[in-house]
Amino acid sequence: MSEAVGAAEREALARARADVIAQRAGYHRRLQAIATLADLNTVVAAGYRSLEALVADRDNLDRADAKRLVAEAADLCARTSLHGELLPARLPATADALAAGAIDPAHVKVIRDTMRHLDALMPPPPPQEWSGVERTLAEQAQVLPPRMLRVLAKKFVDLYDPDGAAPPDGEDALDELRLLRRKDGSLVFTGRLGDPLDAEMVIEVFGVLAAPAGADDERGLVKRQADAFTELVGDTRGPRGLVTDTRHEHRDTQPQDAQPQDDELALIPAPRRPDPAPSTGGWTERPGRALLTITIDHRWLCAALAERGGHGILDSGHAVDPAT
Repeated sequence: MSEAVGAAEREALARARADVIAQRAGYHRRLQAIATLADLNTVVAAGYRSLEALVADRDNLDRADAKRLVAEAADLCARTSLHGELLPARLPATADALAAGAIDPAHVKVIRDTMRHLDALMPPPPPQEWSGVERTLAEQAQVLPPRMLRVLAKKFVDLYDPDGAAPPDGEDALDELRLLRRKDGSLVFTGRLGDPLDAEMVIEVFGVLAAPAGADDERGLVKRQADAFTELVGDTRGPRGLVTDTRHEHRDTQPQDAQPQDDELALIPAPRRPDPAPSTGGWTERPGRALLTITIDHRWLCAALAERGGHGILDSGHAVDPAT
């Protein structure tokens, strides 16, 4: 601590620190009280359907917060077995650290989420290793903020689950795009893409098309992205665009003596960009996108990615599991 901090400031800092420790320890005592209610089967005596309902009513909480407190009490407090035997807390090191006021409820959430993930693995880590992970996280939580503890926790998850979670079936069913045409002719659209790979592709395309056109480009990012979207749609309707090619395929299936009508030709707009002028350096035709298909043995892929935490990494930093 800097020598510039006087006695009054030091006292205030010490008092604030003591308050934080007391608040954290008090949080654990609150969980202990909930665990006692569970052991005494107070739910039945009080006429409630569940312990969550009792806690929510008693403390004037939302049901989701009451459910979280009950779950934390089950993990961080000693329990009584059906035979009356006192059992230690499921997460003993985390419970001790919280009771001492050394960690925050935010740390507790990271540790509980991590241990639940390890529990769900088939097979889960051996009991001794499982306990070692919990103890290590509880110790590191006393020196690391929750965000950094989450990074450490992910390393443990990747160690025991190198393949990562396979994408859920029907993930593409979450994709949506809503187009709303207003009375004034304007268009409003909203949507989402659930697949990180699809999202990466869209971000990459718009990153190129929405880049500033030069030092004199005064458009903001939102306007540039809107212009990029319009340009993208316009290109699909161009002479060699996706929509135009589809129309050509449709006409190719017609009898040879059938001639395209004038209204069909009118649907094909003129090129939006003039031919480049070599002497003045006008627009140049963009090259087509190359399509490269690579076939890799899945076992080889998993082994190769094991050195990188079991996941491939996109340019954005998002992890991609081998199943994808």
